[in-house]
Amino acid sequence: MANPAYVGSAANTDGDYQNSTISYTPTAGNCLVVIATIVASSTSDTATCSTTGTVQSLTQLYYQSPGSNLRVGAAWYLFNVSGATGVKISTSAFNRIDAIVIEFSNVSSIDVSPGTPAYASYVTTVTTPTVTTTNASDMLVAAFLSENATMLSSASNSFTLTATQKYTGAAYLPVSSTGSYSTTLTAASQDWLGAWLFALSGSGGGGGGATPHLLALMGCGN
Repeated sequence: MANPAYVGSAANTDGDYQNSTISYTPTAGNCLVVIATIVASSTSDTATCSTTGTVQSLTQLYYQSPGSNLRVGAAWYLFNVSGATGVKISTSAFNRIDAIVIEFSNVSSIDVSPGTPAYASYVTTVTTPTVTTTNASDMLVAAFLSENATMLSSASNSFTLTATQKYTGAAYLPVSSTGSYSTTLTAASQDWLGAWLFALSGSGGGGGGATPHLLALMGCGN
């Protein structure tokens, strides 16, 4: 069985509003993960994501309303992608969108979904909640967001950064044994930060049909 692997990533155009498209053509059968931070205009704002090319809408798995500072973090995934030429994120209002798309190979399901995000006020680091995997071969993905466009600069515990944007970022780690994992994400300067972590299960090939989901939508602020 092949181990999960990072293939590539790309970020959207800086300063996109309401509708944002990232051009990225993945290998058929692989997995796409989209991480985004949305600068919302109200606590009722929502977001959706779909592929371009062969269009597949994503469905919601987890949702947390925006907090008082109206920063919303979101993540979507799609297994066994086919015919995609990119991804499109749309919001219900005229909201700024910072987003990245990440491609992984040899993953087929969610092992651990994100729980309650970790928040830290006016600091340079934030540590994700710990996840305990149940599958020996997993891909861990950590998501990051900031209130004031402070970019992610590094991650601990051997996590590797993907493409980044001003309000959002991500890091990944393939693992080959079950266990409990977390990472500390470091920002370029002091800011209000949020972070969370989830695990994708490894497989020997594509994942049993193209099933898209909204993995998480995280509101920042209290």
